[in-house]
Amino acid sequence: MFSAESLAQSLAEAGFDTFGGIYAAEDGCAHLVIASERTLRRWRKTGEGPHWIMTSRVLYPLSYLASWLNAGGLRANSSASWPPVAADVLLKNRAT
Repeated sequence: MFSAESLAQSLAEAGFDTFGGIYAAEDGCAHLVIASERTLRRWRKTGEGPHWIMTSRVLYPLSYLASWLNAGGLRANSSASWPPVAADVLLKNRAT
């Protein structure tokens, strides 16, 4: 089973920024799900990929990414299962 902590550790060991262990940028997410950044962009357009937020850049909350991976990735139909999350709420939680 994946956890946000295990994903953050994997990203840090591979040299990717984890934004305090909370998020993965597009390149880090691509590394974790073994897909190209172009594939992630296509998934965002079609709603197939993991939940993401847009701040000044696209970020993938590691807790959602872990849940998505544990549910089977694309087979989980994440576009129907993820509730909308406001970026400012997530960023506020990051500061605490």
